[in-house]
Amino acid sequence: MQFSQTLAYHASMLLDTERTRQFQRAIHAAVREGDIVVDIGCGTGVLAFFACQAGAQHVYAIERGPIVGLARDLAEANGFADRVTFLHDTSWDADVPEQADVVVSETLWDFGLGEGIVDTIADASLRWLRPGGVVIPASFEMLLAPAALDRRARPPAGFEAYGLDLSPLTHAVIHSVGTVEDASTRLLGDMAAVGGIALPYAGPEAIVLSGRLRVARAGRLDALAGSFRARLYGKLLLSNLPPNEAPNWGHAVFPIEHPVEVEPGDVVEVEVVTYASDDSTWLWSTRVVRDGATVAESKQSTLEGLLDAAD
Repeated sequence: MQFSQTLAYHASMLLDTERTRQFQRAIHAAVREGDIVVDIGCGTGVLAFFACQAGAQHVYAIERGPIVGLARDLAEANGFADRVTFLHDTSWDADVPEQADVVVSETLWDFGLGEGIVDTIADASLRWLRPGGVVIPASFEMLLAPAALDRRARPPAGFEAYGLDLSPLTHAVIHSVGTVEDASTRLLGDMAAVGGIALPYAGPEAIVLSGRLRVARAGRLDALAGSFRARLYGKLLLSNLPPNEAPNWGHAVFPIEHPVEVEPGDVVEVEVVTYASDDSTWLWSTRVVRDGATVAESKQSTLEGLLDAAD
């Protein structure tokens, strides 16, 4: 049997017990009897239902997709229909009629940043969160590792097939940020933290991440692999770091335009930039250093990989 893509996507999140149970623990720890809760991007409504279990007086569950219809059915089936108001809208356009004690959102991408969580939570907190209110997740950090992903990171240079020159595809791909299901067996060094975000975010528009990644295994460096580690509430953590115990997430991929053979002891200096109001735009640079000398450098941007239909 095959399910629709929407149902399969949401089912995969529910079947990720590490993800779902950690959010349940965080919500049960944070929500107090009588609290008002806002759930942004509620999907099937499961986080809203956890808030009801924890004693929330009312939950405003915001979801722009058609799955909201199923969420209403699930609320009815679980006896929460009178305590959850579903708003079929984006959080930017939704109207929540009262202040909230807790704002929760599971909109973490494979790198933490990448699904608009920073700007979305900042906006929602400004408009709806009471002073001293709680945001889940409270913070997260981004981690990178040097990787040898080969063709999983890019089509081959000068790609030709079917009697056609498809090399422009290579240029578009290497200036795009992607994902792989699991990069753990292709890492050339350990994941290292390159920056962190506290929510609600009140920092500069440009979010600059940087670090020095140490190469532990020889190989052809052709990508940076990314993960996140989130603090949901208190000491409750959620991560897709290898070995990934939360399989709903894969690993982020930042291809490197000019792959280079690296050796143990090499250092990869990285800088990654995105924006609080647009975390679909990325700029990333790498510099491979061996014995104090630069071996290779690359600078890339998703602005180079944009698909433009204009004449």
